[in-house]
This record gives sequence, C-alpha cells and structure tokens, in this order.
Amino acid sequence: MKDRENKVPDISVIVPVYNIKEDFLRKCIESLLCQTLKDIEIILIDDGSTDSSGKICDEYGNTDQRIKVIHQKNMGVAVARNTGLKAAEGEWITFVDADDWCAPEMCEETYKKAVGLDTEILIFTNYAVKENNEIAPNQFFKADIALFDYTMKNEAELKTMVRSHPDFSFQPPENMMGGTWCKLIRHTFLKQTGICFEPELVRSQDIIFYLNLFEKAKKISYYNCPLYYYRYSSDSISKRYRPDAYKVFLIVLRKQDEFIKKYKKPQLFREVFIKGTMITIGTCMRTDFMHEQNKESFGEKSRRLRQMISFEPIRSALNSHEDRSLNKFQWIQKILLKHHLIKLYLILYKMNAAVLKVIR
Repeated sequence: MKDRENKVPDISVIVPVYNIKEDFLRKCIESLLCQTLKDIEIILIDDGSTDSSGKICDEYGNTDQRIKVIHQKNMGVAVARNTGLKAAEGEWITFVDADDWCAPEMCEETYKKAVGLDTEILIFTNYAVKENNEIAPNQFFKADIALFDYTMKNEAELKTMVRSHPDFSFQPPENMMGGTWCKLIRHTFLKQTGICFEPELVRSQDIIFYLNLFEKAKKISYYNCPLYYYRYSSDSISKRYRPDAYKVFLIVLRKQDEFIKKYKKPQLFREVFIKGTMITIGTCMRTDFMHEQNKESFGEKSRRLRQMISFEPIRSALNSHEDRSLNKFQWIQKILLKHHLIKLYLILYKMNAAVLKVIR
C-alpha cells in the first residue's frame, strides 16, 4: 500500500461483523485481501461478537496493515456502519456484508469506472448465491448507464423502496437495489450530504440511507457488471417469531412516508408505498399475529391488530384510494381493515394461509 501519510487509500471497504460463521468471515476478508487494486483500506467493525469473529478480525489485522479492526459493544449494524464511516479515509466508500465475498477485480473495476465517469455514486451488480450453491447473476438495469436522468433516478429509488418488502412482486435482482453493498460512493459527496445510517432503525437501515443519498446525488451511474457475491437465504428473519414486529416496521414506513412527502415524489411512489404497507401488514401477520408460537387468544390478537392499524402512516394507507398496484387478495384485506372488520380479516388470513400451505 502506498504511504498513507502522502496519499489516502483509493477505497475504504467497510465491513460490519457480528457472530459470522468462521468460513464465511474468512472467505469475505480474504476476498478483500486478494483485490487487484491494492491501495484500499479494509475496516472491520466487530459489533460485540460473542463468538470468535472478533479474534478472527484481529488475526487478519495483525497480518496486513491495510486492515483496521474496531471493537465496540453490540449496538446494531447501523451504528457499526457509522463507526466505519467515521474511521474511513479513502476517496471512495463501499460496504460489504461479512458473510458475502467479492470478485478479485471488484475494487479496481468500480474505481476505474467511477473515476472515469466522474460520478458521485456508482451502482454495480452482483451474483445471488443460493443455499444449494447455485449462482445466478443479477441485473438491476439492462445496460450501463453513464448518468441517471430524472426518470432513472426515480426508478432506482422505487426499486430501493421495494427492497424493504421481500414479498413484493419484484423478485431478485430487482428487489436488491436497496442493499448496502454494490455501491461505490464518493467520500467527499457523502460527507457533504451529512447522511448516515439511522440507529433507531432495527432493520432496513440501508433502504432509508440510499433513498436519501440517491435524492441528494446529481451524478449516479450504473455499471452492468456482477462483482459481488451475495448469499441469498430463504431462511430469513421474516420467518421467525417476532412479537410486536409492527413496531419495527412502523418506523421504516414512517421514514418512507416522510421521504415521499418531503421531496414531493410522483404518484407511483405513493402506489408502491401503499402496496408496501399491505405487504408489511402481511409480514406482521406471518411473524407475529398468526405465527405458530403466538399463544394469544383470538380476542387479544384482534385487539392488537386494531391498535396496529390505528397508527400513521398505516391508517392513511388503508384509507387511501390508490389501489392500482394491489392484487385481489391485498385489495380485499385493505377493505376489511379499512372498515375495521378485524375478526373477519383474521379468519380470511388464516384460511388463505392454510390453502397456500397445502399448495406448496
């Protein structure tokens, strides 16, 4: 690496780490050490790991001066990424998840492309690695885009919003646009915006981060080349029992609602938001109200669901007339909830879930 007193690194790679499988973590770090672009710094933020992850980070940190290891108490991935941003010295910033890995040429290819285009944000694409080790290239757009116009920026933001709703009609790769990875961000631009990850968001921090960052950017480019390997798992947290899950999702919905209103986004954003709200309600049903581990009475579930739909922006979404993006089942659910037919809604949802279980 070049003398850092004379030159800052070309790229800072920020990697939050928390209780990662050893073979996954080692593969991630080694893929960064093998980058063909050598003038990089690798920032490993151990977010209070209770396994050997922190020691593994130190092991690599002691063998390569390009690695910075930061240990902190567990405060969540948003705080960990912000810690990485504060420590970063590179001209450009990129994020990597500790259970993923990168192509050897990722940093070099994206750096050359971003500098050549004089862009502020370079979006590139990835390979989805499924649990059976099947690897499929993803494609956010059909070809390289040197500079996003107004329409393309809106499309990128819409796909970012969709990313927060894994059940949306878009399937990978379209719903991966909002992932933290596969972006190269000019450091000076990021500092000027003052945008960082919001610690209050337990999930979907990357969605809100990139919505606001895309909106502030004047130069966004797309490089249609998969250089990142993302481990795509069907056994996601969306299937686990999460009591009062809506309280987490509610914050994300409010942030999206604020974004749409603040920047006076086109009507399509509102339609996507309404559909996303219905999907969020469905996710809460699956992970909380109707989960097999939920032992509440029917009456208690009804009471809590009534409470959930009374909060903004869910209430306004249910009362809206923007139904064009909803499928028939979502439209029926919306009508039932809008008119507070809670018990009928719960019965319908349970019947539909039973039918889907048989079909699958």
